[in-house]
Amino acid sequence: MNELTKHRGALIAIATLLVIKFILVPWYEWQSQVMVSNVLLSKQNTKAQELLQNSEKVIQQFEQLKNRLTTLEFEYYTAAEGSEALKLKIQKRLEKLLFINELESSSIGWQNSYQYPETPIMKHQLSLRFTGSTLGATAFFIDLAEQEKLYLIEGLNFNLLRQSAGNLGRVSVSVRLSFIEIKRRAQ
Repeated sequence: MNELTKHRGALIAIATLLVIKFILVPWYEWQSQVMVSNVLLSKQNTKAQELLQNSEKVIQQFEQLKNRLTTLEFEYYTAAEGSEALKLKIQKRLEKLLFINELESSSIGWQNSYQYPETPIMKHQLSLRFTGSTLGATAFFIDLAEQEKLYLIEGLNFNLLRQSAGNLGRVSVSVRLSFIEIKRRAQ
């Protein structure tokens, strides 16, 4: 016992350090974690309350976006069966328009397709060359413009041949068309 009283100051210092190391430091760390957690929960609560307060506006914006997407799906191509089937469908439609307008196709070829980054939008390009009467060629482009799905004319070369007074003659046309496909996302 005499030894303990001799080293009383050292023992008090050791006891104080032990209390600090094993009681105060863990308690302080726990308190810091609880404070950080409370701040995060407070932010989540604030965001949730803002959403609840603006729920009508959020629902209205969602409906507007949904309607716009429906409009886009009507204006552009959507392929549930895949891009190749879509390309075949488009090509058959173009060949039918060429046949109806009595035009002779010299080549139809699909170019590279381009996927727009981080979007469900794919752009397909088609190169088309044909010859025929000038009236047939203009009727082809009018029929093409009346299609329900939108397309882009990215290049057009329209060469008139053998024109005379009262006769529009023949035409040789080279055109590059682009078709936009919106890939449906899994729901």
